[in-house]
Amino acid sequence: MQRDRKTEVYYVTIGILVFAVLMLGVAYASLNSTLKKSSAFAHPFVATWDVGFEPGKVLGKSLSYSAGNNKSCGSIDVTENIVSIGNLGLNTPGYGCSYALKIRNRGSVSAKIDEIISSQPSGKTCSVKEDSIMTCGNLTYKLTYDYGGKKLLTTGDRLDAQIGVLPVYLIIMYSGSDIENNDIQVGASFTLIYNQV
Repeated sequence: MQRDRKTEVYYVTIGILVFAVLMLGVAYASLNSTLKKSSAFAHPFVATWDVGFEPGKVLGKSLSYSAGNNKSCGSIDVTENIVSIGNLGLNTPGYGCSYALKIRNRGSVSAKIDEIISSQPSGKTCSVKEDSIMTCGNLTYKLTYDYGGKKLLTTGDRLDAQIGVLPVYLIIMYSGSDIENNDIQVGASFTLIYNQV
């Protein structure tokens, strides 16, 4: 009887140890998966940066304030940060061209326009009155939020996160007072540099 009692205690002890090891394994697995879930929800998303112009070629629209004046404006090239005007010639007061651009912020981070860099056309001397207005010879270039050219893009303008797409216009007007030979300009551009708010 003594031997059976020892064997019985031995088997019960082994059973308790096996059960304890199993419970430790279950506890470890439960804790491990809880920690993984918690760390996954601590940062539910990764910040994304998607700010800039919608790239591509943009056809111009004639802005003629005189009856019967209809100027072909051609197209401009747009990358995420640069608006490039290839070749444009205007010669009559009231003539102009408008290009409908799109600026976007589809990212999760708010941005601001940190700098607007205007580059003058080849062989022309330009004056820059404000960040987004450049006058070169008889042509004035403007980057605006409105079709009428009144609300200019400026350094510090904010583009809230997830705002989507905003309309922006590049407007080029003949600013001379008389009809002259075509003021043909090649290579003007605006570059926008963005920064996180």
